[in-house]
Amino acid sequence: MKFFEGLSEVFFPSDIKCIVCDGELSFKTKYGVCDRCNNLEYNTKYCKTCGRHVGEMTPYCIECTNRSHDFDIARAPFIYKDTVIKLIYRLKYRHGAYLTKFMAQYMYDTFVNSQTPIDVVTFVPMPKSRQYERGYNQAQEIAKEFSRLSDIPIKTLLKRTKYTKNLARMGREERMNAINGAFDVINKEDVKGKRVLLIDDVFTSGATTNECSKILKKNKASFVFILTFATSTDKIQMY
Repeated sequence: MKFFEGLSEVFFPSDIKCIVCDGELSFKTKYGVCDRCNNLEYNTKYCKTCGRHVGEMTPYCIECTNRSHDFDIARAPFIYKDTVIKLIYRLKYRHGAYLTKFMAQYMYDTFVNSQTPIDVVTFVPMPKSRQYERGYNQAQEIAKEFSRLSDIPIKTLLKRTKYTKNLARMGREERMNAINGAFDVINKEDVKGKRVLLIDDVFTSGATTNECSKILKKNKASFVFILTFATSTDKIQMY
């Protein structure tokens, strides 16, 4: 991973190049985005439970109106579309670990605005074979940066118990079936009674984060907050 981070610094130097257009920054910014690209679509109208963009004056999305979740709340600073999709793709598939400190900054600001007390930060674990191929787990790298910004301790609470295929091409029900039973806690005592912040890169169907939350709650976590860089829109608009 250090090799890829070093290589990324050569082509995309931190605090010098815009993370969107790769143009030179004329000013120092904690977000790494130039004025030309400062048009990422913020998730300002969101479901009060799952954090999905609702785009209308309603407190809850259709899905949260019709079913419950194993997490308590979920939030994300951006809508999963256009430039945000490109950034997440770069993060996952173009050795974009250097993006995590900027993503974590946006996510930290969203977390602060939520005014939610948290005891420990953790992340969605990745299948070992996929992590080896990629060189890092992007959720873990974001979580490390978030912990540094927030001074909330980070702990690896979850482990994968079975391999799952890439869920990106699956529908919601197929994802839920594929991910069922895919996680377990590492140490029950690390979870019991804790208010947990669970980090991932994107919330689409919510199948993965909800399964992680189910295991955390089963092992007596008192509260689970899902925090991602981006979230999907309400169910009617989801692909």
